[in-house]
Amino acid sequence: TAHLSTTQTFTGAKNFSSNLGIGNTNPSDYHSPADNMVIGTSGDNGLTIVSGTSNGGTICFADGTTGGAQYSGFIDYQHNTNAMRFGTNGGLTALTISSGGVSTFNGDVNIVGKKLDISATSGGNAYVKFIDTNSSSKIWRFGTSLSSRGVFNIDYQTDDSFPFNILANGSV
Repeated sequence: TAHLSTTQTFTGAKNFSSNLGIGNTNPSDYHSPADNMVIGTSGDNGLTIVSGTSNGGTICFADGTTGGAQYSGFIDYQHNTNAMRFGTNGGLTALTISSGGVSTFNGDVNIVGKKLDISATSGGNAYVKFIDTNSSSKIWRFGTSLSSRGVFNIDYQTDDSFPFNILANGSV
């Protein structure tokens, strides 16, 4: 077991034949699937990945050394777009952007035993939108508009008009 407790500088590739502890003298005592490198012991600890303002930083989970096996799973932050990307099975699975939006790709969003809250900030709309990617004019939208409080809208257009509304009193 190797451990680093003072400032040490390495150049070139270093091969530690056992577990590495940074600020930790017993990395082998931790969860065996994740004890190859252990940072810290108690109190505040962390890891910083530094990259340029138009570049990104990535953590990869690999099961091979070629092709997509090099990044079967990944966490990636891109400074130029301020986006955090998550990948599984060698492809992009989810994307979060600085405005707070979340996109998922090639998969379902399953929420078991919990609820999904969709909230709008002042002056915005809260809705779920279904888009036919083959025709941008085929959009279903279900939700509410803050400009008409207490109204649930169903929309099958692109011009923000709502042909079907359910009012707070139950009227349609």
